[in-house]
Amino acid sequence: MNIIDRLLFTVLVVTGSAQDKARREEGASAVEYAVLVAAVAIAVGAAVALFGPQLSAAFADLI
Repeated sequence: MNIIDRLLFTVLVVTGSAQDKARREEGASAVEYAVLVAAVAIAVGAAVALFGPQLSAAFADLI
């Protein structure tokens, strides 16, 4: 299992458990929002690390 698969699995588990809890309770707490923000930040960081050099080269060719 590579790093991207692990990250995606973690995001799915975290968001799934947050959704289950949200169904049981009236509203989401600040902790749940923080977990979701952290998951999105990790996903964005992984995407930038993975595709950053290619995007930089692509934009450098446009200039």
